[in-house]
Amino acid sequence: MVSYELFADEAYTYDSNVFRLSKNVDPVTVTGSDRKSDTWWTTTLGFNLDVPVSLQRFQLNYAWTDSRYQHFDTLSHRGHTARADWLWAVRRELTGDVGYAEQENLASFANIQGTTPDIVKTR
Repeated sequence: MVSYELFADEAYTYDSNVFRLSKNVDPVTVTGSDRKSDTWWTTTLGFNLDVPVSLQRFQLNYAWTDSRYQHFDTLSHRGHTARADWLWAVRRELTGDVGYAEQENLASFANIQGTTPDIVKTR
């Protein structure tokens, strides 16, 4: 039986130290603002698809995200997560999987000294 799921999500996030600045650093020198914190809304839309064919399965997942920062609006971005898998089987004892995954999102500021957004694409 084919399984199909559509989903939507709206999330509100608060971060007290977006750029992971040390307490000894004046935020004005790094961010141009006396603030370290920000809030943002993230909208996510996506789907999951699972198609069984005999002993095999074909799976497809996709989620699109749109993040909108309130104060540090240069961090606002759109990203996605995608995955396609073929769970193959010749017999119940002989199986395997082949797949592709891709993700594009804002990198963490934990290891970056600065405020320039770094969009990372992983495959």
